[in-house]
Amino acid sequence: LDEKAFERTVTPIVQEYFEHGDSNEVAEMLRDLNIGEMKCGLPMLAVSLALEGKASHREMTSKLLSDLCGTVLSTRDVETSFDKLLQELPELVLDTPTAPKFVGQFIARAVGDGILNKNYIDGYKGTVDCIHARAALNRATVLLTMTKGGKKRIDNVWGSGGGQQPV
Repeated sequence: LDEKAFERTVTPIVQEYFEHGDSNEVAEMLRDLNIGEMKCGLPMLAVSLALEGKASHREMTSKLLSDLCGTVLSTRDVETSFDKLLQELPELVLDTPTAPKFVGQFIARAVGDGILNKNYIDGYKGTVDCIHARAALNRATVLLTMTKGGKKRIDNVWGSGGGQQPV
C-alpha cells in the first residue's frame, strides 16, 4: 500500500476498534493487508485519531499499540512512529491544541508498557527545537518520574479505569 491507500484502508479499522475494542481482530485485519514498510505509520495514525477522540479512545489506543507490538509491530516501528509524531506536532496542534500533552502521555504510557525503550526520551535531550515536541517530551518525563516513586500508576494516564480496564 502507498501512503494514501494505507491511511484510507487503516483509518476505518482503527475507528471500528474504538467501537468494539477487539485488538485481535485489528491484528488479523492488518495481517491480511500488505502494509509492508507502512506498518510504522500505524501507531502514528492510531494516535492522531485518538487525539481527536475521548479519553477512552486514547486508553484503547495505548492498549492496542501494546497488544500489536511483538505481533504486527516491532519496537523499532513504534519508535519510528513516535519520531514522526513529534515532527508532526506543529500541524497536529492546529486541530488539537492539547496534542503535545497527549503525545507526551502516549510516550510515557508506551515506555511504561515496554513498547518504547526507556532511553527513548533521553535520545532527544538537548536536540529538540520545536516547542511542542519539547513540551511532549517534558510531559512524558514528568509522568515517568512520578511513577518511579509509586505515587501514580502510568496505567491511569488517561484517567482511572479508563477505556476497558476493570475498575
